[in-house]
Amino acid sequence: MTWLFLLLFAQQDIVTTDLSTDTVSLDFERAVAKYNSIDRDDAKPMFEQIADSLEQKTELSDEEQFILRESLKFLGVITYPGGTAGFFERLVKVDPGYDMSSQKLSPKIVKIFDDLKATKVGQIRIGLSDASDRGSALLSDATVAVDGKIVGLTQGETMLYVLAGTRHIEIEKPNFDVFQKDIVVQAGKVTTVNGVMYRNSSELVFMTVPTGVKVFLEGVQQGTTEGTAPITYAETLLRAGFTPSQASDLFSVNGVGPGKYVLRFEKPCYKTKKVEVEVAQNERRVYQPVTMEPVYSYVDVTTAGNTAGIVYLNDERIGSLPIRAYQACPGEFTLKVQFTDGQFIKHIILEEGKTTSVVAEPLPSIVWFGVREEANQAPDPNIDMWMKDLKTWNVSFVDPNNTRLVQHDPYDLFFNESRSVSESAMSMARPLGADLYVVARVVRKKVVIRFLEVAFWTPLSKKVKVYSIDFREIEKFKELLQNLDMPIKLTHSWVGARLAKVEGQNGCKILEVTPGSPLAGLAVAGDQITSLDGKFLNQPSQLVQISSNKTVNLEINGTNVTVTPVTCIAEFPFNPSVFCPQAVVARLDKLSKYAPDPLVQQSAKFNRARYQFFLGDYQQAFDTFSDNSFKLSYDYGINQGTLFFYQGLCFRRLNLSAEARASFQKATQYPEGTLFDAYGPKVAFWAEAQLQQL
Repeated sequence: MTWLFLLLFAQQDIVTTDLSTDTVSLDFERAVAKYNSIDRDDAKPMFEQIADSLEQKTELSDEEQFILRESLKFLGVITYPGGTAGFFERLVKVDPGYDMSSQKLSPKIVKIFDDLKATKVGQIRIGLSDASDRGSALLSDATVAVDGKIVGLTQGETMLYVLAGTRHIEIEKPNFDVFQKDIVVQAGKVTTVNGVMYRNSSELVFMTVPTGVKVFLEGVQQGTTEGTAPITYAETLLRAGFTPSQASDLFSVNGVGPGKYVLRFEKPCYKTKKVEVEVAQNERRVYQPVTMEPVYSYVDVTTAGNTAGIVYLNDERIGSLPIRAYQACPGEFTLKVQFTDGQFIKHIILEEGKTTSVVAEPLPSIVWFGVREEANQAPDPNIDMWMKDLKTWNVSFVDPNNTRLVQHDPYDLFFNESRSVSESAMSMARPLGADLYVVARVVRKKVVIRFLEVAFWTPLSKKVKVYSIDFREIEKFKELLQNLDMPIKLTHSWVGARLAKVEGQNGCKILEVTPGSPLAGLAVAGDQITSLDGKFLNQPSQLVQISSNKTVNLEINGTNVTVTPVTCIAEFPFNPSVFCPQAVVARLDKLSKYAPDPLVQQSAKFNRARYQFFLGDYQQAFDTFSDNSFKLSYDYGINQGTLFFYQGLCFRRLNLSAEARASFQKATQYPEGTLFDAYGPKVAFWAEAQLQQL
């Protein structure tokens, strides 16, 4: 507290004519502390300064009124007996109804105050009724002002203390004309103020079940119901099947003139209710309780395997994965799942009474460092907008000059000559924790032509991909970003045969039928397939495009054959000019962990290793192809033989000929294994070709 007293000491010489509530409160606390000490008399000037300052103000807050009353009380006690009456007289003027007997003070001091109050204060008894219904109870909740100063509210017949003398009484209540009267108040006596108040508009009174309902009159919000119902309405509510605690307090819609109106009641998770009313004359009308019907929707959130994740609905945490039948209000929400290595974000619409099921897959996150200008060539302003428009990636913008996050210049790291990232980039990536990093700069070539150079890098690869885009062809960059969002097709359908298009013949010729496949026993090598589901079969690639596990009709040698294709792993094409390979690697890494379909997970892991191989990350690719926990136990298509083949390629790139030979020999032991997809060339054939070159 030392600092507080130093502050107060420093303030003693400060003079102000406009004390704030905080300052007054602080000064009052300091004065009370001095009053309760052995130096009580030193509190007198402190209380005097507070009282004098507050009495000069035209309006006081509730806290300031309390401080003024208590300051005058303390001054009366400190100056006992000589100055007590003077301060108590000021106290009575401030609050004629002040009760000194409730204070823990000496009876002598209380008697001085009571005797003084008896010579200065009288009472008024107020009893006003509704002019249109004089038989009803006296009006309550009317505001009483004496000589322009509010002194209280009426509660039926009401007694109020007022300074003696001629006083002007004004009583106001919504929906009534103001009641005014001049009266003479005698000290120590009671003056009666009776009369009627005339209505000028109607009051419509409602209770709602539940509370917290917004009330609208003709589309204009009147307020929100709150509290609990008065006990006098308990019987009415019980007959309707509710308790008073379930209903709100009375809510009044005031100032309603004659006419027809629509009242609307709204609350989240409840059906909106409309009530039509007709007002013929000015009156107070109490309606039956307005009961709101609850409505709910439900959401399920799951993910692949037993992956941990925290689920948020509009930033409110609703639990951990998996979420089953979580009850929520209908409406639009942002669903977010926070995983240990990424986020899943999706905008969902929950419909009344329905369950929305979401499979959460954490998506790769992009750190976008923005565009650096060089040679005073401003970039196209749409570039940042295009980044923000990515639909499936979580894009975060990071200031490359923020040394708290970025210890190394990303432009220097990603636009170097080697296009290979050093340990500096890895150290930069660790605190940011993203899957893909993108930077761009504007450069000038051939003096006048501007180029946008964009670098992509992922911590899963040592290589950087840089695109140089002529500003006259800036749409290419937009297409590149759109391709980041394109679905990655990792599986395809297979009917169980290798086909070929033969010149001069209709349809496709079957070169081989794989044993145990869907076509086994239904066709043999040499047969001709002429149509697929009634449409002419032009190319074998048409069979790759059919849906898996969906029955199709093939016309083979003029006979219709029904076949149910199976789903197989497919290689995702490596095409850096269309799909940025670093971005594809990042997406494949997430799919390999979180895709709901186990086959897609395996395909994603396989294709990620292929991409790393094509990027020149041979060791990382080999580690995946040779991982003992990664097995492709399929009899056909991309299987374990395919993995051995790619192992051999990695060994060759790493200049390990003996190891490469052993891997290719293992690949030859899988006669039904293929490359590209299940319709592709045989792995065994290409493995033999590689062995001949070793």
